[in-house]
Amino acid sequence: MRFYSSVGVLCLLFVATLAGKTLNIPEKWHTVDFTHFWPVDEVNAYIDEVAEANPDQVQVITARYSREVRPINAVKISSDQFANRPVVFIEAGIRPRDWAGHMVAIRVMHEFFSHYYNYLDVLEEIDIIIMPVSNPDGYEFSRNEDRGWTKNRQLNVGSDCVGVSVYHNFAPGFYVTPDPCEGHFSGPSAMSEQESRAVNHILEQFNVIAFFSLQAGGARANYGSNILYPFGYRFTVPPNEHELFVFGDALSNVFRQAGGRRYSVGPAHNLWYDPHGNSLDHASEVRNITFPYTIEMPYFGEHGYDIVESEIEPLVESTLPGFIFIVNFFAGLNV
Repeated sequence: MRFYSSVGVLCLLFVATLAGKTLNIPEKWHTVDFTHFWPVDEVNAYIDEVAEANPDQVQVITARYSREVRPINAVKISSDQFANRPVVFIEAGIRPRDWAGHMVAIRVMHEFFSHYYNYLDVLEEIDIIIMPVSNPDGYEFSRNEDRGWTKNRQLNVGSDCVGVSVYHNFAPGFYVTPDPCEGHFSGPSAMSEQESRAVNHILEQFNVIAFFSLQAGGARANYGSNILYPFGYRFTVPPNEHELFVFGDALSNVFRQAGGRRYSVGPAHNLWYDPHGNSLDHASEVRNITFPYTIEMPYFGEHGYDIVESEIEPLVESTLPGFIFIVNFFAGLNV
């Protein structure tokens, strides 16, 4: 008994020593800030270099390339890259003007890099995949040319207008919108775009049990601070609506306690405008993900999505506890 007790003490001391330690993070990334909006190149450089320094824990998955030949990258964080563990998948940037979603995803990713050893118990049960910029061409165009840009940069046959709204390009409820010059133009067919295919690639290739698409509040006052579950394109709900609501309500309470904001919880059709062809319903109806959600960040700025640099840090720090709650919850879930 004394031997086993000693081993237990040593294990506890080992875990205590590890607590708070980071992965092997290259020196240039020892300090990162959330006081500016990270361009795509900066995001990719960060994840590439951390992955290269930690091949057993971090893997970069290039799900597709955009029309302008930017990689659409996801990061898999794991304690064993060869294990087929359940996955929590976090995606941001389907609608590229939603910079709040991008920055929250980057902050969450940074948390798991910089405090990796705090999450060893979590990573024994699940893997975490984060796609911080799922529409890189659109995001860069939004950053440099048109702040309100909602599409990718696909060339449209027979039109001088550029771009498809990836937000409307998924299969459930898809229909071809007639005007390629409109911000909600859905494309020539469902899943025609590299960006929607990139998201689907992760949902298809991995054992995803929970999917979170991070977006930002829209132009209406009731958009923002929402936790939404299916369906958006039709006025029904999945069979496990009770579970979806209970978890969403618990997450809302965590967000409220951390940031003082109340998140509404409910089916997307109650709160969304024009939700045809969205990734939330695709995750549920096509890929059979048990716990799919869209999280709309708190409402900021004149147009909702128009967060400014001084608001980045308060936003990402107030939402981070919610994502820590998410991974801990699903690591303990008997799926």
